[in-house]
Amino acid sequence: GSVRVGDSAALTREFAVRGDRLIAKSMDDRIGCAVAIEAMRALKGKNLPNTLYFVFTTQEEVGLRGARVAANAIAPDYGIALDVTATGDTPKNNSLAVRLGGGTAIKVV
Repeated sequence: GSVRVGDSAALTREFAVRGDRLIAKSMDDRIGCAVAIEAMRALKGKNLPNTLYFVFTTQEEVGLRGARVAANAIAPDYGIALDVTATGDTPKNNSLAVRLGGGTAIKVV
């Protein structure tokens, strides 16, 4: 059939392994969640000198609505967002120092 104005569409992407890399949809969100969960496991049972919150939110792409609600409810002194960033070793994107497999990148905003 043909596509008409107003028709819905969705991209499909299968999970794939390419050497030591994983390829799948929403990996930026999933990797952030995995890192946070591992941090929670590492800190479980530790006597910390402060109150630590882990917040998993939605709607990042539409104005950080979920994160904004959590930040307003908790009112933390500091917040750390786990996300991914663009790399500079892919075509048409060679102005960044970050490269695939090059380790962690920290961005301060």
